[in-house]
Amino acid sequence: MADVALPFLLENLASTLVRELSRSSRVREEILSIENELKLLEDFLGEVVLRNSKDDRMTHLLREIRNLSYRIEDVLETYAIRIKLRGGRGIKGTLKRFTSLADEYVALKKIEAEINSIKTLIHDVMSSFRVLGLLWSDASTAQDDNLLLRQTYAHGVDNYFVGMDGNIESLVSLMVDEGKQWHAISIYGMGGMGKSALANKLFKHDLIRKHFQAFAWVHVAKNYQIERIWEDILKQLVGMESRGKVMHMEDRALLCEQVRKVQQEKKCLIVLDDIWSVKAWGDLGISAQGTDSKILLTTRIREVAEYVSGEKFVHRMGFLDESECWELFKKRAFLKEVSADVKVHPMMEKMGKIILEQCRRLPLAIVMLGDIMGTKHTLREWEIMYQNSESYLSRGQQVGGSATISQVLALSYENLPVRLKLCFLHLGDFPEGVDIEVEKLYLLWIAEGIIVSENSRSEVSMMDIAENYLNELALQGMIEVQEEEVPIFRRFKSCRLHGLMRELCLLKGKEEEFMIIMDFRRGNQLLENSDAFYSTISTRRLAVYLDKHVDRHVVPLMQELAKHLQCLLLRTTCKDQQELVWPREIFCIQEFRLLKVLDFDGLDFQKTKLPYGIVKLVSLRFLSFKGCFLVELPFYIGSLPYLQILDLRVKRYVTMMIPDVLWKLKTLRYLYFPERFQTLNDTKLRLEGLTELETLHGLNAGLCCIKDLLKMTKLRHLSASADCSLEDLKWIISLLDSNSDQVLHSSLDVRNFDCYTEERHSVFRQLLRCHNLHIFRIEGHIGQLPSKHRISQSFVEIVLSGSELKKDPMATLGKLPNLQVLVLSDEALLAEAIICLESCFLKLKRLELSNLLCLNEWKLEDGSLPKLSKLTIESCSRLEMLPNGLRSLCSLREVKSIKMPPPFEQALLSGWADTYTIQHEHHMLRLSRK
Repeated sequence: MADVALPFLLENLASTLVRELSRSSRVREEILSIENELKLLEDFLGEVVLRNSKDDRMTHLLREIRNLSYRIEDVLETYAIRIKLRGGRGIKGTLKRFTSLADEYVALKKIEAEINSIKTLIHDVMSSFRVLGLLWSDASTAQDDNLLLRQTYAHGVDNYFVGMDGNIESLVSLMVDEGKQWHAISIYGMGGMGKSALANKLFKHDLIRKHFQAFAWVHVAKNYQIERIWEDILKQLVGMESRGKVMHMEDRALLCEQVRKVQQEKKCLIVLDDIWSVKAWGDLGISAQGTDSKILLTTRIREVAEYVSGEKFVHRMGFLDESECWELFKKRAFLKEVSADVKVHPMMEKMGKIILEQCRRLPLAIVMLGDIMGTKHTLREWEIMYQNSESYLSRGQQVGGSATISQVLALSYENLPVRLKLCFLHLGDFPEGVDIEVEKLYLLWIAEGIIVSENSRSEVSMMDIAENYLNELALQGMIEVQEEEVPIFRRFKSCRLHGLMRELCLLKGKEEEFMIIMDFRRGNQLLENSDAFYSTISTRRLAVYLDKHVDRHVVPLMQELAKHLQCLLLRTTCKDQQELVWPREIFCIQEFRLLKVLDFDGLDFQKTKLPYGIVKLVSLRFLSFKGCFLVELPFYIGSLPYLQILDLRVKRYVTMMIPDVLWKLKTLRYLYFPERFQTLNDTKLRLEGLTELETLHGLNAGLCCIKDLLKMTKLRHLSASADCSLEDLKWIISLLDSNSDQVLHSSLDVRNFDCYTEERHSVFRQLLRCHNLHIFRIEGHIGQLPSKHRISQSFVEIVLSGSELKKDPMATLGKLPNLQVLVLSDEALLAEAIICLESCFLKLKRLELSNLLCLNEWKLEDGSLPKLSKLTIESCSRLEMLPNGLRSLCSLREVKSIKMPPPFEQALLSGWADTYTIQHEHHMLRLSRK
């Protein structure tokens, strides 16, 4: 085990030492010494990770180093708490308040003792491993192991290939094309999806064999050796008769020249299997340009595929459908030596299809389980295997006597940088099969210190860096992501782990002692596979899935965990939380003195009170009540000196009482208000001290002091609402104007704002000119819009409700170059007809027309709405039909007709049924493109 958290921990530890101790001249020299020791240890660990050492002694010593590092971190954190509680400014200020020199001596000596412990161990570790000859041993061992694993797996995949006949035909046609518009085609997808199987099918295809004259297939290991790869390619291309000459070539340039010569003389097909990076492609320098030769490569990483081949010549692997899964399973379990029309015993078929659900449509898993079932010939043997199929997969039974499924998938994990490994392990915190909200994930990464901004003055925020990390995990094939329909603030909406990839995540998390998961969702017992029983004192993270009656449980080792726990995630899937009771040990939350992350996810605090002792959690950085039922925020929240992230987005129907204490949270960077809240005596909440804020979501201008935002020079994301107040809107305009360079993204929801006077209409026009306002919703009479030249081009979403526009607004709104969402509702216009002109609404994706009682005609010119994907028409009683041009929009995927008159619905049924599937729901027709 190469301890993934250790290099990251040491890096953070070094920065903590500098931050906490640099003000004390007594320990300045010691700090420099410690930094050098930590750097030496990081270099040493880098080599260990590179070799992926499996030596048990190395694993044990790595764990010892990590535990000692945690001890230093605990001492520093405890000391920082003491400083904060005494009111000092740094260690120097605290030392002045010590009652005696003995206090100072004891405090510093405790830190120095822990530091010296790890320094001694560092020296012992490095000395012992030098003596044992393990530190400087040949680095190719781990590489060769992985290459052997890869080759064994790749050569076995051809026998379990099913489906994709159409894809093979098109790819073969492309590969034998005499044209020279392409030279390389890429196949990409996550591990175990059959990339090599498809490549092998193409490699052996009759037409391919007739078209090309020379062939080479090489595996590119993560730690590739360029000369070895070039030599292997040349040997295969020149054939047996010339291989002797190749054996004596050691010069890379000569090898490259000879391969190039063969490519020019013959039509060559070179397959590069399993390339891990763009750098590897560049280092190899293999090209077919200027020849009739072609290159085919497989990769798990989308970026590599698109870099090499461009989007046009990239084939993405997909999961098998249900019928393909069963076909593949039958081929492995039943049909190895019999005809395809053999009948399967009904009970075996029933059990087999249930077993397939464990494989999550992944070809490698199906092959693995099919091979196991193929060795069982009686119904009784099948019943036994059926009962244990899940454990066979989770234990990672071997494929073809060599590579296990976990080993194949783990190749992607081992290729990740340290920080991405930590990001990936955090995904195991979430329940199986759920879509993980990426915003919460980003915030957890930030709170844990995984996301670090290299330059404090950079325009790239830590949320941007977190999104880049998630994108990298997606490109590496580790996760599946769902993009936002309209990516205004963030590109991604959610992500999820494939079932087997989640099992890998949990397996690696267990190996790294990354987190304990306690699951009480089976009533009065812990789940049998609960990770609570492998817990060790070094674990810093605990996720608890609550259920009713769990107060009867004694949480294992909780007293020991409480001393150093830093992350506590509390979740529930229990619908009726009236019976939800907490384990007694967790309710005494004040014992978790070093806690930095506390996440209450969807908990109901009506019967169960908020745990006592949160006020004692001085180190807390992250506190979330998202999705909870909590009607009052405690006063003591203002006493958390290090809090950076506060999420108050309780259930939408809950009105939360918020005391005027938020201004005390000087280190706060991310603040999320609930959708509904109130204040004591209706006084406005002060925000004057929150100068570190980067994200402010759900701000209610009527309940908060808007003018306090003018001093928030680091504010990047603002989401606010205002209710009919002219003064509040003027302050918001001042904020957006004064911080126009800092506030990168903002949204504003204006309610009950009628513009019958020139002053109010003038404020409305000023809002339309704000260049950093991207989402604008306004409710109330407007009468008319200004000309398109006086409206900011930054708007991505506009919602007009009750605007009573006298003229058709489409000509004006259609010229906004970035508009992607437009909603006109509740008499937003009084015009009887609207026209979408040619080349208008070039980026609009979603259009909603609702309760427009005057509208009776809609015209659409060619070239308008080219990207429209969703259209909703509701309660427009005089509109009898949609414009004919809408049906020809290839981008239009969904149309909803809600409470529309019968002639309108009849026109949809008769004119759209040929290209759309129509579903009848209550007062609604839903049309989905076939």
